[in-house]
Amino acid sequence: MCIQTISQIEICRIQIEESISMYSENKFIPSITLSGAAEEILGKLVESNDELKMYDAIKGIINDISRQLSDVEYSKNEFNSLVNGTRNSLKHYATDGNVQAEFKQEAVNMLHRSIYNFEAAAGAQTQEMKKWLSKLDLHPKYKIKNS
Repeated sequence: MCIQTISQIEICRIQIEESISMYSENKFIPSITLSGAAEEILGKLVESNDELKMYDAIKGIINDISRQLSDVEYSKNEFNSLVNGTRNSLKHYATDGNVQAEFKQEAVNMLHRSIYNFEAAAGAQTQEMKKWLSKLDLHPKYKIKNS
């Protein structure tokens, strides 16, 4: 048996690049779970450096727009459900046994967040990440809360 030591940044790089590969093969569900794992670890690394992780940046933007349009914003639980609901449903028990989502869009959202956090934590995107972003046919999309 060979025990290895790998940095969390390197583990996240591998997870993101494998997630990109799966996305390119239309395997959106494993893409979401892998990039979601990286996004969560990287978000904590970014936070520990007193920087803004993508989750919080998106929350601020969406709540600002929601307040301007309808004078309401997402609660902490509502926002977490909005941005992490699909990922969480894929890795935890669902009461009715089904998960309903726009899986391709959710994969895009999660990959964007993980790549942003990777760049913030590691200092730069990899060539694979840059290539995927440049060829992307969808962009992150989140629902604005209405009153």
